[in-house]
Amino acid sequence: MRLAAVTTVRNECDIIESFVRHNAAFLDCFYILDHRSTDATPVILRKLADEGFPVLLSREDRGIFYQSATMTRLIRHALDDYPWDFIIPLDADEFLRVSDRATLEAALAGSDGTSLGLSNVVTYVPTENDHLNEIDVLRRIVHRATTVPDIGCKIGKVIIPGGLVRHAGFALNEGHHGVSIDGRSVPERWLDALSLAHFPVRSVDQFVLRTALCRLAWSSRSDYNPAWGWQYEKFIELLKTKPVLSAPDLTEAALLYVDIYGQPDQTPHRKMLVRDPVTPTYDRLQFTNPVDIAFLPPMLDMMDALVDELRVARVGSAAHATLDAEAVERALAAVDRVPARAMMRGSHASQHRFQSFWYGGPLSPYERFCLRSFIDWGHAVDLYSYDTKLAVPAGARVCDAAELIRRIRSSSIRPRASARDRHRRSRTISDISFSPKRAAGGSTPTWFASATACPSTANSSPARTRTSSRLERCVSSLAIRSCCNASSRR
Repeated sequence: MRLAAVTTVRNECDIIESFVRHNAAFLDCFYILDHRSTDATPVILRKLADEGFPVLLSREDRGIFYQSATMTRLIRHALDDYPWDFIIPLDADEFLRVSDRATLEAALAGSDGTSLGLSNVVTYVPTENDHLNEIDVLRRIVHRATTVPDIGCKIGKVIIPGGLVRHAGFALNEGHHGVSIDGRSVPERWLDALSLAHFPVRSVDQFVLRTALCRLAWSSRSDYNPAWGWQYEKFIELLKTKPVLSAPDLTEAALLYVDIYGQPDQTPHRKMLVRDPVTPTYDRLQFTNPVDIAFLPPMLDMMDALVDELRVARVGSAAHATLDAEAVERALAAVDRVPARAMMRGSHASQHRFQSFWYGGPLSPYERFCLRSFIDWGHAVDLYSYDTKLAVPAGARVCDAAELIRRIRSSSIRPRASARDRHRRSRTISDISFSPKRAAGGSTPTWFASATACPSTANSSPARTRTSSRLERCVSSLAIRSCCNASSRR
């Protein structure tokens, strides 16, 4: 019988060596997809492969984790690579709980090839009496959870006959708890002789990191379903109220997984711990170092990944700009501006006309908010843009920037120029001036951005035209930022 495991891992350096060494006694090959690990996980896997373990490693760099689609592709890849009789999706914290390979094959031998096998999941729980100096998870965490009365396991992990994967409509469900073909669920049968030992909570550092990363990876999905990974929402609430965790806190967190797989609903039951260690199929670990667990690097990496994916998604959808602008308008409409305007009138402050320039696509909420702040303080706002239909806050006026540039270029009023300035004009490079000016009788600075060029610009080369365009974009950025600076000084 030919058996393979497919696994995705992310920052599992404290357990990945135990996972491979133990499960290799029962399986012929591991197809492992490293999901953007920043710790020693991929290094340990490569060392295990060099040692001779059948590990085939690949990598996924997307921050958001689409488990079903990712694992389905990995399973198809495994079957394309070799005609496996069974493929077993495993997480890095799951260990086959059978006495030997023959027992596993006997449990699978009764499969008709058209139905899934389901294995029980047994949750192992850390306690305050564990030997913290023991780096091997299987030797440190030796208590499993049970219930009185026994409510059993209602959700299992699938074992997939290779023939099912060959169907075009094959798809693994979220959580590895089922399979569908063309949208229809595949029949299942429980394998009583087989179970998985599950070690979801292993240390404070591991638990905090796993909670943060999994919560972000699940909830950032565009198709997010609150039923997926709901335990992480509870863990986040725990960390908010109690950021410094104790050993009993870890015990309670691990016991929550009994509810995930047992689905007790309203059945009265009591959770208990039974000492029943998983016997490792190997001697000792060689590459695992508990100090490799670090919270900050993977969280910063996750932040960068999500920001990058958010930016791509927003740039790819023009509707986002409109929706954001409408959201800002709704938020601003909820603000009571009467006191601010009354304050302005009471102070007898002079009202000014602020003028600025914008080059680019739609205004983001940031620029709209800046412009709106001037309007709310009673000032007039002119925004010059090449897009005369640009959406701006109510009260702002859009002016044609092309007309402004034509007036500047045709202006014959020039200050006396030094020899150095004349030399600059002869090169037809646009001259930018950006300076604060004060309106007569007022104390609030009015900012102006202008672009000027010598008369020969009209006959400039394409390279010179590009230079002018870059300068106009520079004016756009400086003008909007100056509006912000002037607003903040008030």
